[in-house]
Amino acid sequence: MKIRVIALLVSLLVIFSCKSRSAKNQEMLQAEIGQLQTQITALEQSHEQIRMQMDQVSHELEADRARIQLSKSSLELMGKTNKKQGHSWSDFWQNLGVIVELGLLGLILWTIYMMREQSRNQLSTRDLEAIIERMISKSREEKEKPKA
Repeated sequence: MKIRVIALLVSLLVIFSCKSRSAKNQEMLQAEIGQLQTQITALEQSHEQIRMQMDQVSHELEADRARIQLSKSSLELMGKTNKKQGHSWSDFWQNLGVIVELGLLGLILWTIYMMREQSRNQLSTRDLEAIIERMISKSREEKEKPKA
């Protein structure tokens, strides 16, 4: 019976020590699991941020590609427009016609200016003649007044 009691006590000690070790091990495992879960959460958040940044970069890239395509087509159009064309006689005659028209316009403007100056001079001459006639008539009147 003593052996049974000792065996029972030893068994109880082994069971309690195993339980305490397993409880300690379980606590350590729970702590590690908690750490791993926080790390996983942080990794998921950083993954989401990286995905959003990649989406933004992708949108910017598409916008840049569209701008580049528009610029490329604009440059091609400008290149075609600015392409040096051969001189033709029709361009020469057209340019000569424009020069002649400008010359005629200048001649017309000069003629109008001269006519305006001439009419201004005629008005000034008439005004001067009128002033001189008044002065002459005043001087005649003054000469005639003392005689009377």
